[in-house]
Amino acid sequence: MTRTQNEHQAIDFESALAKVGGDRDLLAELAELFCQERPKMISALERAVAERNGPSAHAAAHSLKGSVAVFAAKWAVALAMQLEAFADSGQLASAAELLSELKTEIERVCEELRRNLSPEAHQNDGASQPERDGKELS
Repeated sequence: MTRTQNEHQAIDFESALAKVGGDRDLLAELAELFCQERPKMISALERAVAERNGPSAHAAAHSLKGSVAVFAAKWAVALAMQLEAFADSGQLASAAELLSELKTEIERVCEELRRNLSPEAHQNDGASQPERDGKELS
């Protein structure tokens, strides 16, 4: 289940933005929190996989999956789901390559979030912050 780095985008920025009602500032806050916490989350998953602890590996993969889903990071979500399945079936001995691929993909997610949410990206996209009137972007 490997892909080359340029085969896909790590996030679907427009979908991620729509999930937060078009609020770039909120998405930036969520991205910052996720990218700050990712080392702890990945470390917990690595530890659980190394210890062949299925329930802990499942919980850690599930947590990562939920976090990256916020950013419409489809490939990272798929990898985390596969790790969950490995944990559930007791196949953690063969999860090392998948874990490595997930770690790489999580790094790509953070890189793309930073690139898309930087002040320069916001100035260059010509978009303005939508009014907060409760309506979703279409």
